[in-house]
Amino acid sequence: MIGNVFEQPDNIIQGLDLVMTYLSIPKAIIGLESNKPQAAKNLLDAIERKSLASKVSLKSNAYSLSIRCRKTLIQASTGRIVPAGALPSAVNVIVMNVSTLNMIETYFRSGLPLTRKSAYFIWKWC
Repeated sequence: MIGNVFEQPDNIIQGLDLVMTYLSIPKAIIGLESNKPQAAKNLLDAIERKSLASKVSLKSNAYSLSIRCRKTLIQASTGRIVPAGALPSAVNVIVMNVSTLNMIETYFRSGLPLTRKSAYFIWKWC
């Protein structure tokens, strides 16, 4: 069951919370295309229900998010510049998508491993 921010925002935020907890990540920034106001509302509501507003923020971006613009997204969202040839981890950033976060939540809840993957948005935190 692969979900997106329109259908399963609570699962996605729970998956994000699990990643933050297990990797000791103090703050998360969720990047979302600015033409997705309902998705933004769903995510903000899920963040409030989980009481994560002090640790998780939502950043709306005017451009389409894709894996090809990962470094641009990191700089726009965090102000950090990933050096040429380096990975985001060089500047303490992880980039994940919603289907990965949803499957992490599913695995922890049910033990069901990741069996398929679809990308919807790019997520990152620092």
